[in-house]
Amino acid sequence: MKTVQAWGALWRSENKLSGRTRYLICDVLPVLFQTRREARAWIDGHYGYIRKRRDLRREPYGWRMPLAVRVEVRYRLASEKP
Repeated sequence: MKTVQAWGALWRSENKLSGRTRYLICDVLPVLFQTRREARAWIDGHYGYIRKRRDLRREPYGWRMPLAVRVEVRYRLASEKP
């Protein structure tokens, strides 16, 4: 089993209907980056509009800007025995 550290984007929202929500943003697989700077630039490019939209930050949505977070990915090749 190999371990790799990377940066991911953590989705955040908090509203009365769903409560507190946190998860890694995925596009089929988690969106991962080598540096925090790359992760923050991607977040700003894809989700920067949330910063300017008060209506999305209030109820019923409660969206917050995603955060760049450090993640640890563990993987094993299919050809390797467990």
